[in-house]
Amino acid sequence: MDDRYTVEHVIGKLYIGRWSLHTMFHGPFWKDHDIVRITDRRNGQRVYVDPALFDVVGIGRVTGP
Repeated sequence: MDDRYTVEHVIGKLYIGRWSLHTMFHGPFWKDHDIVRITDRRNGQRVYVDPALFDVVGIGRVTGP
């Protein structure tokens, strides 16, 4: 699968619409957020996955820039 997909670690912030979840919580979990960006080299499609958010609330796939 290495020849088809690129997997990268990116740092992100969590929002619901325009509302930043970081304004509600001040623990280190919320400071910077580790997200995995998976890019399909054949068509350029990107999927963003947030393993920590999935562990806490069950949301795994997120949107990215």
